[in-house]
Amino acid sequence: MGNDIKEGKKTAVVWTALKEGVLSKEEKEFVEGILKLNEKAFDNQEAFTKFLNILRGKPSEVVRQEIKGHHQKALDALKQLQLKEDGFSYLKQITDLLLH
Repeated sequence: MGNDIKEGKKTAVVWTALKEGVLSKEEKEFVEGILKLNEKAFDNQEAFTKFLNILRGKPSEVVRQEIKGHHQKALDALKQLQLKEDGFSYLKQITDLLLH
């Protein structure tokens, strides 16, 4: 994530944090302020730590839940294919690896 911030890129967690209703107004403004700093965001270690802690909270949880939802949809689709147990188990392992 550090390199992305230096280069002005936004990760899935950052995009989620910037969505309406995910963070409080103050937290969202703080995150936006840090992102504008790009490389200079690392100059103030305390502020950068706060930034990371904000992202590790609700935004990360929202992203995790979205991924889990897609994983479950993939498993449901596999079940509809009515594969033999070997084929289903193999494909389920692949989706589990992608999740974790």
